[in-house]
Amino acid sequence: MSACEWKPDRSHDNFTPDQRAQVGPYYRHRPMLRINKSKYTNGPQLSIMTYNILSPCTKEQYPISHFTREQIILFEIVRYNPDIVCLQEVNDHHRWIERFAMFGYNMRVFCPNEFHAVAIAYKWDLFQEFDHKKVHFRRTQTGYIRERRPSSQGALFLCLTFKPEFLIGRNTPTKDAIIIGTAHLPLTGVKAFGRTRDTIALFDAVYRFARDLTRHWKPDFEFYSFIAGDFNATPEDPAYQALVTNPVKFTGKARKTLLHSIAEDASADLQDQLDFSFWSLSSQYIYGDRLSTRNFGIFSDEWPDASDLVEELEGLLGDTDKRALSLYSAGYKLVDKENTQLGSDEPFYSYWGKYCRQLVDYIFVVPTINDWEHWVPTKNNKLKNIHEFSQTTHLRILALLQMPLRDDPELQGIDQPNVGQFPSDHLCMMADLELL
Repeated sequence: MSACEWKPDRSHDNFTPDQRAQVGPYYRHRPMLRINKSKYTNGPQLSIMTYNILSPCTKEQYPISHFTREQIILFEIVRYNPDIVCLQEVNDHHRWIERFAMFGYNMRVFCPNEFHAVAIAYKWDLFQEFDHKKVHFRRTQTGYIRERRPSSQGALFLCLTFKPEFLIGRNTPTKDAIIIGTAHLPLTGVKAFGRTRDTIALFDAVYRFARDLTRHWKPDFEFYSFIAGDFNATPEDPAYQALVTNPVKFTGKARKTLLHSIAEDASADLQDQLDFSFWSLSSQYIYGDRLSTRNFGIFSDEWPDASDLVEELEGLLGDTDKRALSLYSAGYKLVDKENTQLGSDEPFYSYWGKYCRQLVDYIFVVPTINDWEHWVPTKNNKLKNIHEFSQTTHLRILALLQMPLRDDPELQGIDQPNVGQFPSDHLCMMADLELL
C-alpha cells in the first residue's frame, strides 16, 4: 500500500494562542515526536494517553488549591486532545465525568478502593461503548499462585466500536473494534510478587473479555487490544518482564526482587498469625521489633519454598502463551535515542517524585495468539524493527509524546508536581497510531 502525507486528524495542540498564553505559566506542554520511518497509508488514526493524576495531592506538594490543580490537569489533557484517555488515581469521579463531558468525552470509572480508582474517557463522536469489564486483582484466579498480601487494586476494560466519523475517508481497518484497559498495579519494592502475579490477571482479563465478546457478538470479530496505566514497575522489574517476555525466566535482579518480596510477605503474614500473648513461643522467631525470615519452616504448609513459588509463577506465565508490546519501547529510540534505556529501549522517566525518578507508566498493545503465528523470535526475544511491529500488531506507530531528558536542567533538584512544570508526579504518555 502506497504511503501518503501524514498529519494528525485531530490536533495535539488544541488551544488558541490566547488559551495557550493563559495556561502556559502553569505547566510544560511537550511536543509529539514523529517517527519518520513510519509511512502513513491512510488508515484510521487513533491516539491513546495514559496519566496518573495523583489525586491524594497535598498543599505541601503543590501550593495551589486542589480544584485549580485538577483544572490544570484537565486543560493539559484537553490540549493534547487524545481520542482515548486512561487515568489512574481518580477521586471525586462525578466531577471528572462532568469535566470531560464538556469536551466531548464519555467516561467510565472503576473504584476498587478510595485512592486507586481508574477511569477511561473516550470521544463520543468517534466511538461507541459496546461493553465493559471490571477486574479485582484479589478475586482473579491464577492457578496455584495466590495474592500473598492481598491488594485492593484492579483494572477496567472497555470494548469500543468505531463510529462513521472515525472511519470516514480512511482505509477499512483489518479488525473490528478496540479493547482498551487501564490498570494501577501495587507499589514498587516489596509488592513485586503480587505485582507480577497481577500481570497474569491482566492477560487473563483481556483475553477472556475478547472471548466473551465474540461469543455474544460475532465469532469472527477481532480486536485491537491495549493495556495502559501505572504499572509501578521499571523495565528491570519482574512484572514488566512478565508482560513483555514469553516464555519468561526470572534471573539476576528480577529473581532477587521476587525472593525478597516473598520473604517480606511471609514475614508480614507471620506477624499477623503469631499470638503475642504467648511470648515463650513467639520469642523464638522475633528479634527486637522485626521478624526473622529464617524460620518459615514452622509454617511450611502455608508458605512453600520461595524458589518453588518463583518457578510456579514462571510456569503459569508460560502457560498463558501471551505477550504485550510497549509502544514506547518499539518506537521511542527512533525519535529520541539518547533518552532511551539500554536493553529495553524505553524512555528513562515517567515518574518524577520526591523519593525516586523512574519509568513506571506504559502503553502496551496485546497481540492476539494468531498475530504471533508468523513471528520468528530473535536471540533477545524482541521484534526486529518498527516494521515487524506493524506486521505483528496491525498497527503503525506514527508519533510519541516527548518524555523529559535525564539531565533536563529545568527539572534538576525539583520534585513534581510543581507549578510551571507538571501538575502530577507522573507525566502523561501518548501515542499516535494508524490502524492497519
